[in-house]
Amino acid sequence: MSAWEVMMPYMQGRTNTLILVDFRGHGLSDRPNSKKDYTLEKHAEDIDKIIEKEKLAKVILVGYCLGSMVAATFVCIHPEKVEKLVLINTGFELPWFMKKIFILPIIHFLALFKAKRIKAKCVARVDYSKYLNSADIHIGRLLADLKATGIASSLLQFLAWFEWDGRKYFSGLTVPTLVIAGKKDSFFPPAQTEKVVKLIKQAKVNYIDSNHISIVNKPEEVYRNMAKFL
Repeated sequence: MSAWEVMMPYMQGRTNTLILVDFRGHGLSDRPNSKKDYTLEKHAEDIDKIIEKEKLAKVILVGYCLGSMVAATFVCIHPEKVEKLVLINTGFELPWFMKKIFILPIIHFLALFKAKRIKAKCVARVDYSKYLNSADIHIGRLLADLKATGIASSLLQFLAWFEWDGRKYFSGLTVPTLVIAGKKDSFFPPAQTEKVVKLIKQAKVNYIDSNHISIVNKPEEVYRNMAKFL
């Protein structure tokens, strides 16, 4: 959630009520100990409960990276509750380097034999204002993410993410959708974005001059594209 704080000076100019969410296992939310608690469907279920609690009829759903995939999952399940959808730096599967054959077994091993024994000692949010204009692979920012989220939560989230059927959810979207993509995104490069857009029935794509960390590095440009669509 805290990555969005960099965009708040632009977002606060809107008349919409803004609701920012700490996913389970992230930020100040609880840290479940089971992989099944980190499925993107579970995250989508949490979004549904928030919408019900706030008594909202229809929402504009905006998601970045993992959040965009949760948003797509939610909209596919509950299209009647969403007016428009904005997906930022998104893909329908794990980034290419996380799917390498030598990486997944390591994540599985650590998650299955270590994760449940490791408590997230620091349940916190990252101050992303410290990492303005950082590269996609920035050791300081990645370590800050890991420390704030916790090793166990991070590993379990990756495993749940790997099993997510993104193609099914993206191809099931029926609401007007804007995809904002970074021309220099090394996690989800333009070739991956084009595959995403082809899956979505009512998708429009805007490319901006940014890497994967667009809501931190290019907040004004992200907001300008989003505001025009909304």
